[in-house]
Amino acid sequence: TLLRELTSIHRSDIVLVCSSTEMKMLKQPSWNIAPWKLISAPFFQKSVEQDMTTSYDERSDFVSIGGFKHPPNVDSVRLLRRIWPRIRSRLPDAKLHVYGAYPTNEIRSMHDEKLGFYVHGHVEDIKEALLQRRVLLA
Repeated sequence: TLLRELTSIHRSDIVLVCSSTEMKMLKQPSWNIAPWKLISAPFFQKSVEQDMTTSYDERSDFVSIGGFKHPPNVDSVRLLRRIWPRIRSRLPDAKLHVYGAYPTNEIRSMHDEKLGFYVHGHVEDIKEALLQRRVLLA
């Protein structure tokens, strides 16, 4: 929730902010966050190494990623599992690959090859896993 996020920010020594929109929001005086705590850390590269590119035609499927010690990531996968049959009804060959450290038993139990819902858990090379997929679901 927003309150938990803000509480975590106030307790932290630094906060890595991944987008300019989020940075602008966090700098609002109403949040009372010390500006020196906020460090821009964009996770999206402006350029990609040539050997790391994969064309759209070479990619397939959907992907979701997030560590499962963060409750919103668990909620996200629960929602995806509920709506996946509707997506699959329109795209019968579609597959969703779920990556993230510390999957709970509940998350692991959602794995269903017949439905194309694959829970992989932790992955060593997330770049490689993402380069194989066409659509990121969050």
